[in-house]
Amino acid sequence: MGATRFDVAVRALRGELDPPEWIENTERSSGVLLSALYQFPRSYIFQVVGRPTTAAAEQAAGGRSGGGKEAFVGDVTAAIARVTQAEVEDGKVEVKERLGGKYLSVSVDVVVRAPELVGMVYDELAKDPRVIMKF
Repeated sequence: MGATRFDVAVRALRGELDPPEWIENTERSSGVLLSALYQFPRSYIFQVVGRPTTAAAEQAAGGRSGGGKEAFVGDVTAAIARVTQAEVEDGKVEVKERLGGKYLSVSVDVVVRAPELVGMVYDELAKDPRVIMKF
């Protein structure tokens, strides 16, 4: 894009980033800002930080245990693939342990067809009690 934050703010104040009149323009409107800044479909990196093993997570998962880290990564990847309806390639998932393995950071690079799907993915990830942050 090549623009600074100031340039984007000025464009927004001028109304250049406003959606068409038939789309509701509120802070809760899904995808309005993303569609103004980026062209879709595009590659998008979802970053999720979570605690892979918690008692609440095991209960929410129906008592299935084991796998901890692998299960968390698999569940995050599956949720993203399901909502975006796109295949997540093995090489597009990056996993890093944080704080000595207490937390797990998962980055998933996937092609997203529409900006509204990004919000839908975040909503789906918020349902998982193991997820602490998503961005």
